[in-house]
Amino acid sequence: MTETEKFFHEAIGQGAEGVVIKDAASPYQAGHRGWHWIKFKKEYEKELADTFDVVIIGALYGKGARAGTFGSVLVAAFDPTTNKYYSFTKVGAGLTEELLRRLPPLLKPYQIPAKHRLVDAQITMDVWFDPVKVIEVTGADLTVSPVHRVAHNRIKAGGIALRFPRFLRFRDDKDPEQATTVREIWQMYRSHTRRGSVHSIKRTALPP
Repeated sequence: MTETEKFFHEAIGQGAEGVVIKDAASPYQAGHRGWHWIKFKKEYEKELADTFDVVIIGALYGKGARAGTFGSVLVAAFDPTTNKYYSFTKVGAGLTEELLRRLPPLLKPYQIPAKHRLVDAQITMDVWFDPVKVIEVTGADLTVSPVHRVAHNRIKAGGIALRFPRFLRFRDDKDPEQATTVREIWQMYRSHTRRGSVHSIKRTALPP
């Protein structure tokens, strides 16, 4: 391991998001870095070793290149003790153009006029769904979010959310009750907290 890598891992271990690598002779230019100043963040190095099986509960319509389909989906973790689904993150990365074309007709059979009674979410969605379809996602790390609801009764600042989530695949082999549970995510969050690798989002920040 190089000295740079050692310093990077020390910074991550202390709760930092990453480091900036710069040419010592380069001048500061506001709004511009080029290749003289390079950000190296945790999510650039690797993702969480764990993946999550989560349930699609809502969607937002896309804009720009994603106009005419969904831009992202809202997913939730299951809590068998309450029989409810708690919002965990919004997923847009990893959705290919082909999948984006298929997504609206694929999810249409599960579309409902309002948020499902078993869903706990505080985000406004363009479309709501029955909590039926399970997908597998990964991400950079876990964070505390003021808007998401996983383990919200255990954390004063909000709930646990997944940072920089990315879609991996549909899990048609799993029922929604087999999704990753709130308890499992809470235990992972506690483990990461002890290692100093969990980030908090201020209440004024946008949800992940």
